[in-house]
Amino acid sequence: MELVLNEIVGIYIDWLLHYEDIVTGRKWTLGPFRNKVVQGGLENMAALLIGEHPSETAAMHVVIGSNATAAQQNDDLTDMTEVARKALSSKTRSGAMARLRAFFTSTEANGDHQCLGIVARSTDVAGTGTLLNRLVQPFSKTAGTVLTIEVRWTFQGVT
Repeated sequence: MELVLNEIVGIYIDWLLHYEDIVTGRKWTLGPFRNKVVQGGLENMAALLIGEHPSETAAMHVVIGSNATAAQQNDDLTDMTEVARKALSSKTRSGAMARLRAFFTSTEANGDHQCLGIVARSTDVAGTGTLLNRLVQPFSKTAGTVLTIEVRWTFQGVT
């Protein structure tokens, strides 16, 4: 007798941009925004299941880019036109949801931007790592604000 499992797993990724004005203390959030998991992200998750690259995968960054072209399945870091990156400051899990956060100070990543991504097996050097997902969503940041980027990965069985 052969056991056949046909379980489909959905991955839902929501981005939240939490701003705070450093002068007035006013806080606001943009999002949630949904994005595309790219092929590199799927391959990286498969590698995690078998313990491939265990120490390298722990290094993860948020990448900010200037390319507004629609996200595609085969996107990689060259599709981001990277303008800034920051190591994740927090990685937590609650049930089937992983929450990733990076914090940009008032002097970092200022300007008008078009896209965001998470990279794994990365360093602080631009262009390093494997792009896991890409969100095309115009946003801005000024010197008068701090920005916390929160990315929620939710894994769910789909029927």
